[in-house]
Amino acid sequence: MKSNYLFISFLAVLFFSCSKSEDATPTGKYSSGVFISNEGQFQTGTGTVSFFNRESKTVENDIFQTVNNRPLGNILQSIEIHNNKAYLVVNNAKKVEVVQAWDFKEVGTIQGLEMPRYFLGIDDKKGYISQWGVGGIDGSVKVIDLQTNTVTKTIQVGKGAEKMLKVDNKVFVSCNGGFSNENRVFVIDLQKDEVSATISTPDNPNSLALDVNNSVWVTCNGRSQWNGTASVTVSPAQLIRINPTTNQIEQNFTFEKHGLGSLVTNKSKNTLFYSYSGRVFSQNINSGISTNPLIIKSFYGLGYDAATDMLYGAIAGNFSTNSKFIRFNISGAAIDSMNVGVAPNGFYFK
Repeated sequence: MKSNYLFISFLAVLFFSCSKSEDATPTGKYSSGVFISNEGQFQTGTGTVSFFNRESKTVENDIFQTVNNRPLGNILQSIEIHNNKAYLVVNNAKKVEVVQAWDFKEVGTIQGLEMPRYFLGIDDKKGYISQWGVGGIDGSVKVIDLQTNTVTKTIQVGKGAEKMLKVDNKVFVSCNGGFSNENRVFVIDLQKDEVSATISTPDNPNSLALDVNNSVWVTCNGRSQWNGTASVTVSPAQLIRINPTTNQIEQNFTFEKHGLGSLVTNKSKNTLFYSYSGRVFSQNINSGISTNPLIIKSFYGLGYDAATDMLYGAIAGNFSTNSKFIRFNISGAAIDSMNVGVAPNGFYFK
């Protein structure tokens, strides 16, 4: 009896140890920190990924090249992490590189894309990739089998399919027109991988964010044209709020001119931060447009780090040499800046 009891106890301990090991999240050099996507020089260069360590306040540049001994490709558009894998969307190279998020070792490549923009993880088996398509105007969303890293379906949407936002069993897709113009947000049914609704919006919607009330906010850049000496506003920028249940626009804020860009929220999701006319503004979700800028500076990319309650602004520079990002507290005061790669355009906070 005693020997049987010991054997059963041994099996129980072994099973618990294996289960605990399998459930554990892998850890490594890049387990916690901030990833910065750097586009690289247009056509002639390669995109790079920089990693910022919050604790040591140090930056390691070009980590994909360092780990995998090869360039990433031209141009790095965005980074997203899903199920412990980082998806690096490489626009001009028409691919998405997949790496382990904790050590950045390559595990696969998604091909069959045309000007891809952003990745969105849906579940353990499926992901979406937005793309501008041939000529930069044939917008679509590619359905990806995450087990094989292959395209299984194409969902046609509007021109310049851009950022995506998952809300319950829907995905909202902003279409900014690509190299043209567009004025629609598309809603995809996640069960069918089909467009279930189309929302007419102001011109060229780009960024999306979900607030504490589960409402969808969208920045619409507006439209401009060149008159020979300057860019003139044809339609002004607008900030809209969509009810994700009814797909109806519930609120609309109109600006004086075009040029409304990156949109992020704070940790509590009750405050919006967005770029407009070379400045960054803060707006409570229950208030109107703020007339006083939080930060008087133009950024190529904007991010919010919930771990430190800080805003990050990416400086593109001259698009040919290494540049930097700046960190700000939520009152708009600059904290510090860090040197990164060529043309930083976005952040992923881990």
